[in-house]
Amino acid sequence: MKMQLADADYYALERLSVSTLKNILSSKSLYYHYKQHPFVGNDATHLGQIVHLFFQNQQDKVQIIEPTYKVKKDGTDSKLIDKSITKLKNGDILYATQSQYDIALELLKSADDQRLLDLLKDYEFETAYLFDICGLKMKSKLDAESKYDIIDFKTTSKGVYLSDFAATIDKSCYDMQAATYLFAKADGR
Repeated sequence: MKMQLADADYYALERLSVSTLKNILSSKSLYYHYKQHPFVGNDATHLGQIVHLFFQNQQDKVQIIEPTYKVKKDGTDSKLIDKSITKLKNGDILYATQSQYDIALELLKSADDQRLLDLLKDYEFETAYLFDICGLKMKSKLDAESKYDIIDFKTTSKGVYLSDFAATIDKSCYDMQAATYLFAKADGR
């Protein structure tokens, strides 16, 4: 079943995601660790969320804030970003530092002379699907989709060389993610 869901509602659903399946396949202990301590994101995933909003033409949902600082025990200043920054505020606003905002803006400007953005204008964004695979209750949220296509934006802290990304595809089980998205879309029609 295809639907639009706020992030909080999507994550609250008691269904398996591809990330959960990856954890189960990796080890029982990893699965139970993330069940007890859900992954809330890190600097890389937060930047990825900001980039997603920029490419979806939703820059108005990104608000710049000043980072807070905390003094280390040795007396030096250390930049500290409050964990709440990585959360959407009332489902509307994603907080970003000026540096994160500038990176996303630079990526948007370099989007091949606007051809990518023109392509994306006919896509739906952040579409949730609820479906079953062999009796497993699943959920997936697609970054962008049209009638025939699915786009999953990927951001990486590693190089953008094909060899680096090929290793990331394998390590991150993106092939399983793509297959699950295809199944969800086919099931959701």
